[in-house]
Amino acid sequence: MIEVKNFDNWIEDTESGKFGSGASEKIWLINPETNEKGLFKFPKVKNNGHITGEYWAEKLSTEIGKLIDVECAKVDIGTYKRKNWFNEL
Repeated sequence: MIEVKNFDNWIEDTESGKFGSGASEKIWLINPETNEKGLFKFPKVKNNGHITGEYWAEKLSTEIGKLIDVECAKVDIGTYKRKNWFNEL
Protein backbone atom coordinates (compact mmCIF):
# COMPACT_ATOMS: atom_id res chain seq x y z
CA MET A 1 0.00 0.00 0.00
CA ILE A 2 1.28 3.46 -0.88
CA GLU A 3 1.37 6.01 1.93
CA VAL A 4 -0.28 9.36 1.20
CA LYS A 5 1.90 12.00 2.86
CA ASN A 6 0.78 15.37 4.16
CA PHE A 7 3.08 18.23 3.13
CA ASP A 8 1.15 21.01 4.91
CA ASN A 9 4.06 21.74 7.27
CA TRP A 10 6.46 22.29 4.34
CA ILE A 11 7.17 25.91 3.36
CA GLU A 12 6.75 27.31 -0.15
CA ASP A 13 10.13 28.23 -1.65
CA THR A 14 9.64 31.51 -3.49
CA GLU A 15 13.34 31.89 -4.32
CA SER A 16 13.66 28.88 -6.65
CA GLY A 17 11.47 30.42 -9.33
CA LYS A 18 9.03 28.72 -11.64
CA PHE A 19 9.56 25.20 -12.89
CA GLY A 20 9.07 25.67 -16.62
CA SER A 21 8.31 22.31 -18.22
CA GLY A 22 5.00 20.49 -18.34
CA ALA A 23 1.42 21.62 -18.18
CA SER A 24 0.53 21.06 -14.53
CA GLU A 25 0.78 23.66 -11.79
CA LYS A 26 3.76 23.08 -9.50
CA ILE A 27 5.51 24.73 -6.56
CA TRP A 28 8.80 24.17 -4.77
CA LEU A 29 8.46 23.19 -1.11
CA ILE A 30 11.05 22.97 1.66
CA ASN A 31 10.80 20.72 4.72
CA PRO A 32 11.53 23.14 7.61
CA GLU A 33 12.95 20.31 9.75
CA THR A 34 15.46 18.90 7.23
CA ASN A 35 15.77 21.60 4.50
CA GLU A 36 14.89 18.87 1.98
CA LYS A 37 13.46 20.47 -1.16
CA GLY A 38 10.79 18.97 -3.38
CA LEU A 39 8.67 19.91 -6.36
CA PHE A 40 4.97 19.56 -5.52
CA LYS A 41 2.89 18.97 -8.65
CA PHE A 42 -0.84 19.62 -8.67
CA PRO A 43 -3.12 17.39 -10.75
CA LYS A 44 -3.77 17.86 -14.42
CA VAL A 45 -7.50 17.88 -14.93
CA LYS A 46 -9.03 17.00 -18.27
CA ASN A 47 -11.89 18.99 -19.79
CA ASN A 48 -14.32 16.34 -18.50
CA GLY A 49 -13.13 16.93 -14.92
CA HIS A 50 -11.16 13.69 -14.58
CA ILE A 51 -7.62 13.76 -13.21
CA THR A 52 -4.95 12.19 -15.39
CA GLY A 53 -3.01 9.18 -14.09
CA GLU A 54 0.41 10.78 -14.34
CA TYR A 55 0.92 10.90 -10.58
CA TRP A 56 0.60 7.15 -10.07
CA ALA A 57 2.65 6.48 -13.22
CA GLU A 58 5.55 8.52 -11.79
CA LYS A 59 5.26 6.77 -8.42
CA LEU A 60 5.16 3.35 -10.10
CA SER A 61 8.23 4.25 -12.18
CA THR A 62 10.13 5.18 -9.03
CA GLU A 63 9.20 1.93 -7.28
CA ILE A 64 10.22 -0.16 -10.31
CA GLY A 65 13.48 1.79 -10.54
CA LYS A 66 14.26 0.94 -6.92
CA LEU A 67 13.55 -2.76 -7.54
CA ILE A 68 15.91 -2.98 -10.51
CA ASP A 69 18.53 -0.69 -8.93
CA VAL A 70 18.15 2.21 -11.36
CA GLU A 71 18.80 5.67 -9.95
CA CYS A 72 15.70 7.84 -10.24
CA ALA A 73 13.85 10.66 -8.50
CA LYS A 74 12.08 9.93 -5.23
CA VAL A 75 8.32 10.39 -5.72
CA ASP A 76 5.76 10.58 -2.91
CA ILE A 77 1.98 10.76 -3.28
CA GLY A 78 0.59 13.42 -0.99
CA THR A 79 -1.52 16.41 -0.16
CA TYR A 80 -0.66 20.06 0.31
CA LYS A 81 -3.20 22.45 1.77
CA ARG A 82 -6.03 20.03 0.97
CA LYS A 83 -4.96 19.54 -2.65
CA ASN A 84 -3.98 16.04 -3.71
CA TRP A 85 -0.97 15.31 -5.81
CA PHE A 86 2.60 14.26 -5.45
CA ASN A 87 6.00 15.50 -4.49
CA GLU A 88 9.12 14.73 -6.47
CA LEU A 89 12.38 14.98 -4.58
